[in-house]
Amino acid sequence: LKELSCMDEEIHKQMIALLDDPNQNRRVIIQSLAGLGVISSVQRIREFMTDQSVSNLVRGAAIACTAKLCGETALLDDLVKNLSSPNQNDRHCAIQDVIDSGKIELLPSILKTPVAPFFRINAVISVWPDELKNCQGLNLLSILDSLLIDNPNELQTLHSYDQVPSSTFLVEE
Repeated sequence: LKELSCMDEEIHKQMIALLDDPNQNRRVIIQSLAGLGVISSVQRIREFMTDQSVSNLVRGAAIACTAKLCGETALLDDLVKNLSSPNQNDRHCAIQDVIDSGKIELLPSILKTPVAPFFRINAVISVWPDELKNCQGLNLLSILDSLLIDNPNELQTLHSYDQVPSSTFLVEE
């Protein structure tokens, strides 16, 4: 429905009602409502931002939605925290949440996230303002250079060892 730009208010109401069903993919529903610009969904979506029983993936989508639709920025630090998740899929979703929020000021955190360069490049393409070389203290050419070089020392380390482990240990891990 998001890709079809569905602007039928009755369908929007049905989508919002689906958020009450825990068997539905609430993350996708929230992303769709945000993409469609359904302001009437914000009150219901805000509930997921503080609900500790929902996953970080749903919570992240809710934070991104309210940032996009209402400009709310109070919980954006939580999106940055999700970029450090030990689960790679969660980090990918966190990057998508930052993209969905449209907040370019979170781009430096994405650039340090240990994921494939594709995900970081996609974030730059998605949030960088058209035809600007510099934005919010960031230089596009420097960012692109660092993405192409992909130096692992510029990434945020998720885990480290006190001593250099053996190759056998690392393979088993």
